[in-house]
Amino acid sequence: MIEHVITSCVPAKRLGWIDHAMGVAMAQWVNFEPHKSGGTRIYTWGDLVHSGVNIEGRSVEQLLTSFTETWYGNFRRACDSLFLGSAAPDSFAEPCADFL
Repeated sequence: MIEHVITSCVPAKRLGWIDHAMGVAMAQWVNFEPHKSGGTRIYTWGDLVHSGVNIEGRSVEQLLTSFTETWYGNFRRACDSLFLGSAAPDSFAEPCADFL
């Protein structure tokens, strides 16, 4: 179980939250900025605090890196697909549940 607490929400500008799970706490922020092409530039960063936890032989940093690369890669492809108005079926253009 992961507990999420929203710490900052400014629609169309930024979102921040803290996650707590299995002895690990992580603060994350996502910012949205207009892009000169007419789209939106999204950038994110986070801070991780843990007590040396390993899960199935992998460090929290390894798990977080793998999850982040997969989730944000899928998120980027879905946003690009929506922005480009792709009519072709694209598994990445499904609702956000696919990213979790």
